[in-house]
Amino acid sequence: MKEKFVLFFISILLIVGFTAGLLIKEDVVISTVAAEREANYSFLGESAAISEDRAKTWYELLFVKTRLTQFTFDITATDRTDSGTNNATVDAVASSGVSWWNARMRVMWSIIFQFLVRISNLLIWIPLAGLVYLPFMTDAMVVRKIKQTNFTMASPHLQLFGVKGMFWIVIGFVLLQMIPMMLHPITAPIAIAMFSFSSWIGISQFAKRA
Repeated sequence: MKEKFVLFFISILLIVGFTAGLLIKEDVVISTVAAEREANYSFLGESAAISEDRAKTWYELLFVKTRLTQFTFDITATDRTDSGTNNATVDAVASSGVSWWNARMRVMWSIIFQFLVRISNLLIWIPLAGLVYLPFMTDAMVVRKIKQTNFTMASPHLQLFGVKGMFWIVIGFVLLQMIPMMLHPITAPIAIAMFSFSSWIGISQFAKRA
């Protein structure tokens, strides 16, 4: 099960990376990153700057200091010497290919950095997640306890809906962070609220005698 789960996420990452590398224009990515950054600063205030600095630290440790970013650009760095009259045409084609590759790499690394910023932003919401989730959990357990003392029936269909809802909310939210589109920071608290409500349904509708 875990192996399939890991393969699933790797497949999604490859699909997103392939799509970004071939289809998304660089100016579109730049405008998307700029719009999301503006939304972050407007909604989160000073926390957005702290979160962005944390993402920059991760990016430098993972990709800059390991020279992965430099490697992707050095792939197309070749030395050419004059060896004939056709060199001008060959150089023009090579230069065009290098420009295309470099643009694709800039798109890829911009998307990766944007993903790290989003992950860093999630850390801001962890205290809120606890404050929201705990009351839902407590109330769900109280509701289930009350149902054990009267004739109110638990619904297995609602219970299954709540459990599956928890799973797909997490999966959908994680996948959403990987998509190179503008995401408003309010997405995180909405996901927290949805997950908490699904948990409430799953627990409150759990079988009485289980």
